[in-house]
Amino acid sequence: MPKRKTCALCKAMADSALSSPFESLLSLKDIPLSDDYSKSPSWERYPLSLVRCVKCQHVQLGWIVEPDILFKDYLYETSSSTGLVKHFEEYADWADSEFDLSHLGVDDGSESLVVDVGSNDGTLLKFFQDMGLNVVGVDASVNISGIAAARGIPTIPEFFNIDVANNIVAHQGHAALITANNSFAHSETLVPIVEGVAELLETGGHFVFEVSYLMDMLNGLVFDFIYHEHQSYHSIGPLIPFFETFGLSLIDVERVGTKCGSVRVTVVKEQNAPPSPNVGSFLEEEAEIDEHTFEEFSKRIETQKERTLALLGDSEIICGYGASAPATTLIYHFGLEERLVRIIDDNEQRQGLFSPGCGLRVESSDYIYEENVDTVVILAWPYADTILERHNSWEGKFVIPLPEARELVQ
Repeated sequence: MPKRKTCALCKAMADSALSSPFESLLSLKDIPLSDDYSKSPSWERYPLSLVRCVKCQHVQLGWIVEPDILFKDYLYETSSSTGLVKHFEEYADWADSEFDLSHLGVDDGSESLVVDVGSNDGTLLKFFQDMGLNVVGVDASVNISGIAAARGIPTIPEFFNIDVANNIVAHQGHAALITANNSFAHSETLVPIVEGVAELLETGGHFVFEVSYLMDMLNGLVFDFIYHEHQSYHSIGPLIPFFETFGLSLIDVERVGTKCGSVRVTVVKEQNAPPSPNVGSFLEEEAEIDEHTFEEFSKRIETQKERTLALLGDSEIICGYGASAPATTLIYHFGLEERLVRIIDDNEQRQGLFSPGCGLRVESSDYIYEENVDTVVILAWPYADTILERHNSWEGKFVIPLPEARELVQ
């Protein structure tokens, strides 16, 4: 597992004038690959830290796991999240309205091409396909790409780059829209992806991506979304000059409600296109980051850790609720791996598997009723209200660890 030597955006490297291209921001406990829920426990752990490029200010992981290890055999399917499916349906409607996709090419009978980078099981593309648009997915996970293809979504099982882009152009033509949702943060370097985007987009075409937003992560204490799959922690300032180097212009940003605070960024294949006023507002917000920001962030994490452990007290049989990638970061950094006896999850595909590293078996929620469980830590804390409502008849104690640790006795 190599230490990062090159910035994911500006490619800054150590040279005679710059002894190190990175400033250390935050170090968390070593953890296993966070979404590696499997049929047998795995034990290897990897360093987890955040650094910031001193040249362009982009925040990213300080250590890199090989992408083939992370993504070639991927477990998560978009369609397993009802909320995300609804979000993508609204997203497709927004894009059609914003860019008039379903009317492009009407005069010559051609179909607008939409390409999704990191397309997973094709959930988003299916909505575009239902509009009569031509779609292509690109996803490095062979098993997930196969699921998408079986559902009628043409999917290329590769990492997206300029070669893949040229292949699509040769067979399908240029794209009116390229999307990348919760995947634009997943690459060690974003240069090959954006090279491909610039090649694949038609002139005036748009690249739209959604990613977790650094400011919302900091303000909402969403530190558990820091894990090896998420290589970049995006803010708007570093992205503007980055896209300009490829003849692209970042023209709009808006907040969306996914992943505890995300942004939807719109980029157009046009040089020097004027940005919306939204862009300036985000830059003003980011200007509030100073040398103390991450120090305070770290202190707030430790405070909630201490409060969570205090709330657990002398509880004897404790389960975690939520078998997710963020749960792994939370379990290890809060020192819960020795306190939990099981993890509970409502996703049947996860039940019967073992959690990364500590090998906690994932059970259905029936477990807390059938066994003598006295406390449940809601690891999936963004969904705490839904979980509490679903289990309002359970008589044990719920502990919600973030963003403010608190206890609820039913």
